[in-house]
Amino acid sequence: DDCTAQEVECRQAATAPAEFDRRLLNALVEFEQRIAVPLGPRDEVIEQQGAELFARIGCAGCHSPTLPIDGRAIGSPAATLIHPYSDLRLHDLGAPLADRDVAGRPVVSRWRTAPLWAIGYRARPTSTLTFLHDGRARSVEEAILWHDGEAHEARVRYAGLSAPERALLDRWVLGR
Repeated sequence: DDCTAQEVECRQAATAPAEFDRRLLNALVEFEQRIAVPLGPRDEVIEQQGAELFARIGCAGCHSPTLPIDGRAIGSPAATLIHPYSDLRLHDLGAPLADRDVAGRPVVSRWRTAPLWAIGYRARPTSTLTFLHDGRARSVEEAILWHDGEAHEARVRYAGLSAPERALLDRWVLGR
């Protein structure tokens, strides 16, 4: 349907075999069909304590544990809750996370809350995890400490946690 009547070669090409291997298409379709909402960590103690700590320091204000969606798109009832740990809204995270223009001045910017679910699936033995919109943070802790603006109070409460509490939160976030 992209060919005009004058484009004879185009119309003939439309009947030619596909330009890609059918196995590649089948593999892509299978991959898409198998993508599922992550189940999260299996350790119930880590799950409970991590979620409580996450909420207590204020991270759940933007990284909301639940989000209502129209589930019909995924074969669920119309009113469905998912658990992305995001409100998918834009937030001002302060000057430290602002991008810069060509003159080096900070650009006022707001960032969409990144979903935390499946963040640990990105970990591979041969790669280094990075966080935030531009990958500048190399750990969960570093990502949290870069937050400012609307997340300032949550960052301050995180900074006041003990080392074991920080380790628990790190393990919990990576299990999302």
